[in-house]
Amino acid sequence: MREERRRFIRIYTNVKVRYKHLGREETARTSTLVNLGETGLRFLCGEKLARGDTLSLDFQLPPKPETISASAEVIWTNELREDDRSFYEVGLKFVDIDPEDQAAIQRFVQEELIAERGRRVKAYFAA
Repeated sequence: MREERRRFIRIYTNVKVRYKHLGREETARTSTLVNLGETGLRFLCGEKLARGDTLSLDFQLPPKPETISASAEVIWTNELREDDRSFYEVGLKFVDIDPEDQAAIQRFVQEELIAERGRRVKAYFAA
């Protein structure tokens, strides 16, 4: 897991994602991504997901309205507590994603990195 973090850049984002267990008859749930990279993502949810679960994901990367669809495997979960309720941080690895969708994620990540650098430079010179 740590090796993947070093090889592939992840950016923090708050993109909405719809997910459900692959192959199960269930209603899709909505959550928010914490970070996103070319090989996977992390999001928060209210249910405990098990390592090895496979999820169907749909999300849109701003500013384009096209939907990115992928299947991803749960690699890890971390329980977080706030007051008297639990929620979960979940790390997923893409296992089935269209190459065009993966390229769109890669472009989005690069554009966000460039924008963040620009904000840092602007803040530096404004100080």
